[in-house]
Amino acid sequence: MYIDLAKELITKYGALIARVFHESMDAWRQVINFDDVDHKSRTKSNFIWDTVIYKLHSELVNDNNFHFSDRNGTTFLLYKQTFLIRIKKLGKSGRPAYIQTQQAEKFQNQLDLGLGDCVNVYLYYSLDTFGVFINNIKLQCENGNSILWSFPVDGSLDNLIPNLFFENQEMPKERIRIKDTQNKEQHNEKAI
Repeated sequence: MYIDLAKELITKYGALIARVFHESMDAWRQVINFDDVDHKSRTKSNFIWDTVIYKLHSELVNDNNFHFSDRNGTTFLLYKQTFLIRIKKLGKSGRPAYIQTQQAEKFQNQLDLGLGDCVNVYLYYSLDTFGVFINNIKLQCENGNSILWSFPVDGSLDNLIPNLFFENQEMPKERIRIKDTQNKEQHNEKAI
């Protein structure tokens, strides 16, 4: 049921969402063209987030499928009273970077944020290597460290790659480190 609703959202609104993200990034590039300040990446993320929220609200204000709700400094989109959508930038690890507030933890773990019985869904974007263009926008449902499903948001499902769907895939909880015993052995030989 939720996967079908996600596909419906992407089919109906994916092109609009993608356009809004790209327009927001274009607006950022215009701002910095006339600004002598060396902005931090956080400033760019905040600018894009604010612009995306503003533009989506302007586009969807009369659409009964969407409602906007502000909670503790963030704006959520509620789609068909079912998906509670949070816009986030993907970190370099491919996972969201966020401060572990109670609200963020509740959202990540599919707990109620006081907005009704909803499925918490991220609307992610990521930037290219140089931080100049948005290269990926996706709708993703997570529960704790598991990705339940993930779809690209580009206005069509024709580009959907089957392996982008993860059914109850468990994400690694710890980093795995491979010991470099050869370097240690060489270091020990030099010490002798």
